[in-house]
Amino acid sequence: MNDRMKLLLKYSLLTLIFLSVSNSVCAQSPVGLYHFYENDSADYFGSWGYKNSAGDTIVPLGKYLKCYTHQFEYFAVVLTKEGRTIAIDTNDTELFEVCITDAMPDNEFVENHGEGELFKIRINELIGFANFNGDVVIEPQFECAGNFRDGKCWVAKKCELIPQGEYLQMQSNEGYYIDSNGNNLGEIE
Repeated sequence: MNDRMKLLLKYSLLTLIFLSVSNSVCAQSPVGLYHFYENDSADYFGSWGYKNSAGDTIVPLGKYLKCYTHQFEYFAVVLTKEGRTIAIDTNDTELFEVCITDAMPDNEFVENHGEGELFKIRINELIGFANFNGDVVIEPQFECAGNFRDGKCWVAKKCELIPQGEYLQMQSNEGYYIDSNGNNLGEIE
């Protein structure tokens, strides 16, 4: 074996060691929970649960129909057996119901629900907004609300939902825009 081959082998071995140490450190992140599933099968409708970094089961298999969030530090979005889409914290405490408009939550939750600013939640049949740390930023007080875009969102404290094909259209004569702090911006054209 010539010197060039020895050097190439040495760098390859060092690279492999670095990658395996990096993967092992990343996989043992001490923060948050990660989902696991029955029989190591990621069957979409199989049994799901959450474990902490020590491998302790925090949410047992089958408690929820689906665990949408793969790994989390603040909250996860899950589907209950009653068909509610909710957020839970790392102690498996329900935080709020997550409002899903067109599709189920997934890895692109931020992209599909506003611009990552705030997303809609529901508590006691009223809509409010939370941030991606799981904090309620705008208390639930609206019957209808759109998604945040460019720092603003259309809301209405009184609203009618009118069927439009497979969707519901929001109608209100009392609608207005708010900013991400909940301040009334009035009507914006």
